[in-house]
Amino acid sequence: MSGLRIGEKTLTAKVVGTERYRVRLEYSESGQILGDCTCPYAEEGNFCKHCVALGIAFLKGEDEILSSSQPAELDAVRAYLQQCPHEELVDLLLEQATYDEDLLDRILLDIEPIADQI
Repeated sequence: MSGLRIGEKTLTAKVVGTERYRVRLEYSESGQILGDCTCPYAEEGNFCKHCVALGIAFLKGEDEILSSSQPAELDAVRAYLQQCPHEELVDLLLEQATYDEDLLDRILLDIEPIADQI
C-alpha cells in the first residue's frame, strides 16, 4: 500500500493486488462506509478486499507511515502543474472529470453562476 491520503471523510491509497489499484473509502452522511476501487470486482459494484485492506491499514495506524511523504508529493505536483501549459491542464481536468462524478458535479456547480452571465 502506498500514497495514503486522509481527508475529512475519505481515505484514498494505492493498493497492490494482482495489479496496482486506486482505492477510496468514504464515510457517508448516513453513517455507511462506501468503497470504490479500480479492480474488476469493485467495478462490478462490490466492496472488494482492497477496500478492506485500506480500512485495516488505517485502523492499525499505518497511516502515519504511509502518509509521511504527502506534503512533499503535493509540493512536487504543484510545481509540475504550475509549469504546464493552460490547455494541457484543461485537458487533464476534463479527462479526470470523465472518471470522477464528484469532480464533474463540482465543476458543473461552478459553471451555473457563470452560465447566467454569458
